[in-house]
Amino acid sequence: MSGCVAAILLSCISMALAETTDIDQMLREANELVSTDPNRGEAILQRIASLSDRLSNQQRYRLQILQAKLLVIHGQYGKALTLLEDVSAEDLSVNSLALSNSIQSTIFNALGEYDRMFAKIQQNLALVQGITDISLKAGFMHPAIVAFRDAGAYEQSLTQGLQMLKLARENAFSRSECFALVELGITERSAGNRDAALDWLRDAEAFCSDIGNKLIVNSARANLAALALDAGDADEAIAIALAALPDAKEVGYAYHITELKSVLAEAYLRAGDLDKGLEAGEEAFSLATESAINPLVRQASKTLADIHERRGDLPASLAMLKIHLETSQLLADDRAAMAMAYYQNLYEVQDKERRLQILNQENDLFKLSQQLQEQNADNMRLLLLMGFVVLIGLSGWLFYVMRQRQRFLLLSQTDGMTGIANREHFSRSAEGLMREAATSQADLGLILFDLDHFKTINDSYGHAAGDWVLKKVVAACRTVIRRQDLFGRLGGEEFGICLLSADLGDSLAVAEACRLAIRAIDTSELGHHFTITASFGIAIRQDRDESFDTVLIRADQCLYSAKSAGRDQTRYEADAA
Repeated sequence: MSGCVAAILLSCISMALAETTDIDQMLREANELVSTDPNRGEAILQRIASLSDRLSNQQRYRLQILQAKLLVIHGQYGKALTLLEDVSAEDLSVNSLALSNSIQSTIFNALGEYDRMFAKIQQNLALVQGITDISLKAGFMHPAIVAFRDAGAYEQSLTQGLQMLKLARENAFSRSECFALVELGITERSAGNRDAALDWLRDAEAFCSDIGNKLIVNSARANLAALALDAGDADEAIAIALAALPDAKEVGYAYHITELKSVLAEAYLRAGDLDKGLEAGEEAFSLATESAINPLVRQASKTLADIHERRGDLPASLAMLKIHLETSQLLADDRAAMAMAYYQNLYEVQDKERRLQILNQENDLFKLSQQLQEQNADNMRLLLLMGFVVLIGLSGWLFYVMRQRQRFLLLSQTDGMTGIANREHFSRSAEGLMREAATSQADLGLILFDLDHFKTINDSYGHAAGDWVLKKVVAACRTVIRRQDLFGRLGGEEFGICLLSADLGDSLAVAEACRLAIRAIDTSELGHHFTITASFGIAIRQDRDESFDTVLIRADQCLYSAKSAGRDQTRYEADAA
């Protein structure tokens, strides 16, 4: 009888172990599918949830984390964050904690809470050695790649991407390899390295297609279409985007659908098909607005403004232009906040490391002092000398910290290409000049100018030539404007000059001097001969203006007027009317 009982117990234990193994396998499969095939992933999660009475605590925690991951895919960030915060109070395994941190960093990125995002990324970097699930170790690198890229830290983003790719290939993790390939391509495109981006994205499209990962294939194709558009090949961009749209709609990821529609609208505009461009642009704008995808709101509104202008509908064009300017400002503020959070996080990490070094030095000094106390009094001079060395080290550390703070502040305010104010710093400083002018009843002039046919220069002579032109234009204008004038790059080939105590005549004189200085740039240094020109728009502060944005919009309208009138000229408000 006792033998039968023992046999039954052994059988029950074996069945329980088998069930546990099966559930662990289902959890691993769900983690893969939630990102690649959300519908199948959700079905597996529902199956696991139906087995709730058989789940261990760790399996139950992992189920909740994956349910939160699915909510993120559907854009329900608040619900996902609440679920993860509930789980974080539990005693999670290192693997589950790393997965939870990775998902939370993605949520904080979407919500614009960049300090919390980088904090979660740093927590995961500290957990690397303890993670036993190698596929998870490769997967958590993905949010870090995106975050570093969005903060403008392209080298760190590429380093993370290459590490993720190496780890994925060594362990045959096709899903992680797929993510790494496409993110490397997007980072290279963001950094302006078109050829490298093209190679990575083509590899991503081929590899991810082979393993059936439609979500990432859509991302690769959307970026390939955008690269074709950057190269001036509207027909190829249209072909790529139209071929990718059915799969994007099947997966249902709003960002990729909107991205493809936005590229289509711009491509149709360049191809001269305004009706199709308008249809695609309105769909992209509606989807981007509904999903609060600001980069695509900015892109679609600019395309629609250009389409309405070409169709002769100036009120509609100006309405979209206003949305474009407002969204551009929001994005500039957002990117500046992310960059500041990145540098602040970097500073805090370095600060902790240096504090640890100092504590270790103080420890060593304490041990040494104990040894010295056991020796004769003559050795006291050595102790004093060591104290002096530590004091010098502390002074050097404090000096380094101050230098780092100044450096981070300068980086957050300066355009890396030209060395002048970036858009965010220009807008904030101009708003301050606006208030100063209103208080003292002083004149204030705003000059906006945009290089003519700059894309043609890039296409004809290469992006290196385009960068050379931007730097030469800034150098030429700096010889003309006053030392106290505010000079900034607002994006691409568009620049702004804000002049305090300058009326229309003064502003017009500066604009014309800059225009002539730009025309006089000698391009023979490049080995090519072409003329650089720019179109200028001027607006003067009025007593009725409540903010700098109202002056900016009027100056931009004058700039558009100069472009429409044939370029290489200056227009001001009365003239543009």
